[in-house]
Amino acid sequence: MADYPRITGTIRPTPRNRVSGFLADLLELGAKGYDVGSTLQAGGPITEGRLSTPVSDLLGIPELQRTLNRISYNEPLTTGTGYTTKLRPDTLSAAMTVAPMVGPTAKAGAAGARMAGTALKDLATSDVAYNAAMKAMKRSGAVLGMADDEYRGSHLAPNAANYGAYLHDLSGIIPKDVYTVKGKSLYGLGDPVIDREWWMTAMKAKGKPDADVTIYRAVPKGVQNINSGDWVTTSKRYAENHGESALSGDYEIISKTVKAKDLSTAGDPQEYGYHPAAISSVNDFSAKYPDVKIDLGEGKNEINLSRIVVPKEMRNQGIGTQVMNDLSQYADQIGKRITLTPSGDFGGNVNRLKEFYKNLGFVENKGKNKDFSTRETMYRDPKQLEPNK
Repeated sequence: MADYPRITGTIRPTPRNRVSGFLADLLELGAKGYDVGSTLQAGGPITEGRLSTPVSDLLGIPELQRTLNRISYNEPLTTGTGYTTKLRPDTLSAAMTVAPMVGPTAKAGAAGARMAGTALKDLATSDVAYNAAMKAMKRSGAVLGMADDEYRGSHLAPNAANYGAYLHDLSGIIPKDVYTVKGKSLYGLGDPVIDREWWMTAMKAKGKPDADVTIYRAVPKGVQNINSGDWVTTSKRYAENHGESALSGDYEIISKTVKAKDLSTAGDPQEYGYHPAAISSVNDFSAKYPDVKIDLGEGKNEINLSRIVVPKEMRNQGIGTQVMNDLSQYADQIGKRITLTPSGDFGGNVNRLKEFYKNLGFVENKGKNKDFSTRETMYRDPKQLEPNK
């Protein structure tokens, strides 16, 4: 029987996050010679006796212990800001250590999977860690299930709805002379290519919230989408520089055409937060998802979705789910039902489509849910929205 009171008495009470703080203390104690493996096998309120082998394998790795300490105290794992963000070396080392453990830990039990998965996701919130962790996980066969929209920089991108200015009116946060010939040198970075690119885009969009502009983002290879809330830039060279520095050259540049009103800056005219305008009518869907074939009809009490086809090269990226989430949110806002009939006409499997829609709140139009007012085979009633407080 392990000396459980001896170890728990040594772990000092702190205001830290319960899981990451507990793991950090365990690793520290194990490095000092305590029998952590036996203690975990004896059982505990958090581990349930399921992490003995993985934790034992992680002992003696100070980078991991230090990183977990930072996570537990909610301290940054990176240095710099925005596109100059860089991961701490010991955090990168910790991410590489944790990634291969996710597979065997998950097999050990749900509690262990939650712990290792949470730690890895926390470590992988910056560019370099994401890239390194994903590579290690592919080699180990571990699966984390991180979607494109979970890949982020180290802090929130600016949103002019709360603070900053939109691309079409930079004078909301930058002096108006940003639009003069001296603007590039006054508010630029000193790189002639970068400063020319952001300045020309700013001039093109000035006073034109619906102007089309191209945005760029350096991402780890395999990430294919620019999502709402991402850091982006209007300078391709700036994105390339970010890829070389923050992603150690192992990156690719993705781009997207958006509206000027979708971009917000906190004062750096070369980098922006991407926050696309909310859907306000069914006509907005084609503009927001130009590559997706969407046929919508809106009546007095319902919205009918007769077709949604995502191009083959864009499938398995969550785009269909994103479209349906936007449609559901819009329907909830205006209090209308969505009706549809899953079809295999465009290459989909009807049974899989039914399950997909059920997960989004749709029900089959039969049995106790039968509604003779519609011929469609599935529908979703609007949710009651909470009143603004």
